[in-house]
Amino acid sequence: VTAQYVIKTYTVTFKDWDGTPLSTETVDHGSAATPPADPTRPGYTFTGWKDASTSVIYGANDTLPAMIGAVVNYQAQWTLETYKVNFVIDETTISDDYAYGADIAVPDETQTVKTGWTFKYWTDAQGNEVTPPTVMGDIGDNGASVTYTAYFEIDSHNAIFVSEGATVATVPYNYGAAVSKPEDPKKTGWTFKGWKDAAGKLYGADEALPAMGTADVTYTAYFEINSYVATF
Repeated sequence: VTAQYVIKTYTVTFKDWDGTPLSTETVDHGSAATPPADPTRPGYTFTGWKDASTSVIYGANDTLPAMIGAVVNYQAQWTLETYKVNFVIDETTISDDYAYGADIAVPDETQTVKTGWTFKYWTDAQGNEVTPPTVMGDIGDNGASVTYTAYFEIDSHNAIFVSEGATVATVPYNYGAAVSKPEDPKKTGWTFKGWKDAAGKLYGADEALPAMGTADVTYTAYFEINSYVATF
């Protein structure tokens, strides 16, 4: 009479973080279970498997122990990913690290400021207009970064030239542009001396005007009365 033996088998189940079964395997006594392909989860990095009965954690590249008894459940282990978000505003960069799912502090109108320019929108690395998210999403591997750049358009304002109460020229200029004078106005019996700004500063006929600033500017023609000698 020859004794007959049948090797014991055990059921091994691999579950995701929320308990969802990923795979179930029947394993012979003394053999090790083979995990399924590494699972994926937005915003998290897979780190290994935890034995639900012993709480022992096996790394993603570890070999699982040989089965010697009982049913075993392994649960996927994860670490929350963190990313870097950069906001570039007129050569100034605001950088912060955000965990997946965290609220993002998108710069507001008090921060998107550039003298003589108006903020219009944000652009991505390709220069496309985008709206930065207010909650951190999955942008790749842990430590990945994303950059948003503020796009500005230059402001334009008018240089207004007035002579004897009448506007002789209204010319738009971009911020920082050189402002050109119109032709010198005439006034009978008077000599044109230059243009005065709203503060009363005189810019002589041969003196350059300031570059365009951040608002419309008005220049008023300044004349001095002619003097003549009466000879008898």
